[in-house]
Amino acid sequence: MVREPDPERPSRRVAADLRDWFGGAPVTWGAVALLLCWHALAPWLAAAFGADRFGAWFVARASPSPGWLLAVLSHADLNHLTANLLFLVIWGTIAEHALGARRYAGFLAATGVAGILAQVAQYVVAGVTGGIVGASGAAQATTAFAAVALARGRGPVESPALRRGLVSGAAVVVTLQLLNDFVGASAIAPESSGVAHLTGMLLGAGYALVEVGRNTA
Repeated sequence: MVREPDPERPSRRVAADLRDWFGGAPVTWGAVALLLCWHALAPWLAAAFGADRFGAWFVARASPSPGWLLAVLSHADLNHLTANLLFLVIWGTIAEHALGARRYAGFLAATGVAGILAQVAQYVVAGVTGGIVGASGAAQATTAFAAVALARGRGPVESPALRRGLVSGAAVVVTLQLLNDFVGASAIAPESSGVAHLTGMLLGAGYALVEVGRNTA
């Protein structure tokens, strides 16, 4: 007797993938909660300690300061924060499953700070005054890492259709971001963080290639 194919099996697989994808990612959800709480508290802290003192600690400028490490917590506005949180929720959860919580936490911290420092260096070379804030380097790194990891068969997604969709989506996001940063009008604006974005992408994709190669060797 020939068994009829189960029409609900693909949908059950996708549902299971979604549970695995967004579950078991404590570092990602912790980072999301931290950034949300910090964004809510930052105006109060700036008022309490003074804008100059607050900026010295939490904005990265040319002169060495704690902001070189802590600027990843702050964001220019709600749109900036929301974009980075979406990247972390969608792509960061995938990267965390591939790396494990401890290595993923280090990955987030390292790529976030690297993006800040790369953008500060570019501002210094270009003679741009002011500073930079945000976790965009880390957010872009998770996107690039997830794209490479999924394409090489890593991550929590088993459904081929969902995996292909995620790889395509990540590739589109990275391409549009690069076009916006280096081709669009924002590329010449001091507020653009194109170098931070590119640094995160290169680090994320490179680390994914090394990590996948290590586990398949």
